[in-house]
Amino acid sequence: MPHLYKVSLLNELEKCLQEIKLDKNTVHISEFNKRIIDIVLKEPVPFIYERLGEKYKHILIDEFQDTSVLQWNNLLPLVDNALASGHFSMVVGDAKQAIYRWRGGEMEQILHLYKGSTEQLYENRRHGSLIRERYESVDQALEPNNLSTNYRSRAEIIDFNNDLFTFISQGHPEFEIFTSIYDKDFAQQIPPGSDKSGGHIQVMFTHDDDTNYTYDLNSCGRTDTYYAGYNQKQLLTYDESMLNMVLQLVTHAQDEGYELKDMAILCRTNVKSKLIANFLKERRYDIISQDSLSLQFAEVINLIIAMFRVFNRPNDTLAKSEALYLVYKVALEKVPDVEMTRTIAEIANDKENQLFFDQLREFGFEVQERETGNLSIYELTEKLIRVFSLLGKNNESEYLFRFLDLVLEYSLKNSNNLNNFLAYWDVQKDKLSINTPKDRNAITITSIHKSKGLAYPIVIIPFADWGTEPKRGSLMWSQLPEEITVTGKLRSVAVNTSSKLENTILAQQYSTEIEKTFIENLNMLYVALTRPMDRLYLIGNAKDLLEERKAPKLDGQAKNVSHLLYRYLVHKDMWEFGKHCYQLSQGKPQVLQHRQGNERTYFVDHLTSTDWEQRLKIKQHANNVFDFETQTVQRQQNRKLHYALARIAFAPELNKVLRQMVYEGIISEREKPEVSQKLNHVLRHPKLSRYFTNQVAVEHEKEVLDARAYLYKPDRIVFDGDAVVLIEFKTPPPEPEHRYRLDHYAVRFRQLGYQKVKCLLYYFETEEVMEWHYGGKKALQLGLEI
Repeated sequence: MPHLYKVSLLNELEKCLQEIKLDKNTVHISEFNKRIIDIVLKEPVPFIYERLGEKYKHILIDEFQDTSVLQWNNLLPLVDNALASGHFSMVVGDAKQAIYRWRGGEMEQILHLYKGSTEQLYENRRHGSLIRERYESVDQALEPNNLSTNYRSRAEIIDFNNDLFTFISQGHPEFEIFTSIYDKDFAQQIPPGSDKSGGHIQVMFTHDDDTNYTYDLNSCGRTDTYYAGYNQKQLLTYDESMLNMVLQLVTHAQDEGYELKDMAILCRTNVKSKLIANFLKERRYDIISQDSLSLQFAEVINLIIAMFRVFNRPNDTLAKSEALYLVYKVALEKVPDVEMTRTIAEIANDKENQLFFDQLREFGFEVQERETGNLSIYELTEKLIRVFSLLGKNNESEYLFRFLDLVLEYSLKNSNNLNNFLAYWDVQKDKLSINTPKDRNAITITSIHKSKGLAYPIVIIPFADWGTEPKRGSLMWSQLPEEITVTGKLRSVAVNTSSKLENTILAQQYSTEIEKTFIENLNMLYVALTRPMDRLYLIGNAKDLLEERKAPKLDGQAKNVSHLLYRYLVHKDMWEFGKHCYQLSQGKPQVLQHRQGNERTYFVDHLTSTDWEQRLKIKQHANNVFDFETQTVQRQQNRKLHYALARIAFAPELNKVLRQMVYEGIISEREKPEVSQKLNHVLRHPKLSRYFTNQVAVEHEKEVLDARAYLYKPDRIVFDGDAVVLIEFKTPPPEPEHRYRLDHYAVRFRQLGYQKVKCLLYYFETEEVMEWHYGGKKALQLGLEI
């Protein structure tokens, strides 16, 4: 049990995961199938399926070869119910394209359904008796149909694939599942009556220490011309040679009349895809790849993020260095020389942040750091795009608009905190990308997995050398028989995948793992080879094929795809040691007719970002904040002062109230100093200051209800000993109505039993104060008689 500790670690991780899910009250999506199957297998027809069965009469399951056993058994009651009701259901799939075993896909399911051997799907399975009952209606309704016509590829490519995989199948009779997939019925047919000839197929090889001479792709011989970028003979590494061969194929296709968007480069791994993408991008080729669509690889976005980090942490040396470098490279479109690099380093390491912004001004960019630092993250993004004129730089406008959407979405759902956004970016940046631009003339570089279901006029498959056996050191999870008791209740164990397992009780499981690994990697090749419409290029590894005495055997399991291609070429009597280019079919130069879209395209070449506060006011707190009748800046300012005074009980609360108003969006950070100054004038006014101290009791904007259910709400009610002071804050000029209203309030307090009632009016702007003691005017005179 060499991996017992790993099993223990997995158990501890599972406990942690359960705690997190319990704490957050969530269920991981991977658990749903397991939870549903527990219900499905306990009841003949669960209630939920009764309801779904009434709603859905026909069931269609696509990509069935990648469906897991759990998923199929969960859907089986619905299919059983539909069939029992006389309705038609259908599953569609291709076992030759089953490349998601690592996600739980079980290719044998569609194989056994097609061949009518459904007993293989429930015999010796848990709850097999219940599942068998559900297969009874399925068995009676099974109508296998083989859709063998290929409408995608040209005849030569179809024939090549049929011939290659028939040869591979015949060469591996020990793999029963594999030979049953690639049997006599697997071959694809050309559409009847169509003339789809003219396909091109070329198989090439390279190796370490290969020369840097180009190929004559028509004769398959080496020329005296060097690869682009070389001016003398040089031995190349395997990767270097592979990259230059891909580049030659791309330029050759362009010479033959194809556009970049007609080409796709398919790789087995993302690592190889990145290698090719970087190589072609350095040579100014427009590409579409997983990385090329990612926001984190766009230089304009990196510039904005670097500036974000500077505003968030002004002493961040790395952020300042990256920001200055990208401003120089992207905004100024210059490559920093040694002197500029030294200057950038000195400024970045300097503790005085002012030097950073002074250097930006020297570059010609006025950031206005004091004002800019107080903007929301969306406004900050807009301003940086405008200041550095990033729209159109590096042909990366799509990334800017996607980033603006991201920032807006984050600020609406979360907060406007710059530090929090940067933390979010660091976690999520790998998942953030733009959509594939429509009709963009660029080479597609992608993995074989992601190319599934797609078609391209030209397909280049470099690094066609992936293995067909389990990787060295990989683990195999095995199920121990019941007679093994040494592990106690532990039935699942992890063991190293090794030929030593052939002599153990796990021999059958090891044999199955070897076969399924072989099938998955051959299916990967099949998916790649069925993507091209016109031209197919494969480039393998000739490391083991340089000398006849060291060449791999022609029987037994092939170790990798390059060995399979070698065997096939030997089988066709084409292989020659020392020759690494083989043209199996000669295509014809042609110009594709690309359909022009009818959609209108609008090009945005300028993004305007202005201070919206100078032209737009958002109603955030209704009429108690903004006076929408007057629409004057001064009156709006007075409303904000009035709003603040209504929330200040005592003078020391001023700063707290101002912060709250900023958080609520009533005032901005820029307005805060001016508002604070004006409020201090009120709080320190000789006739008002006492009423904002703890020597008095205060009620502000409290409603007074009289016997007639009329509401009265003075701005401020102050209880000073046995006297009551009523205060109102008004906008000049003084009007009789202001005094008349305070007298109304005073009458009510006299009726409440207060004999000393003082009235006080304060006018903003002029700072004028009017005060009087209520003189006992009769309520009847004020129209307030009860």
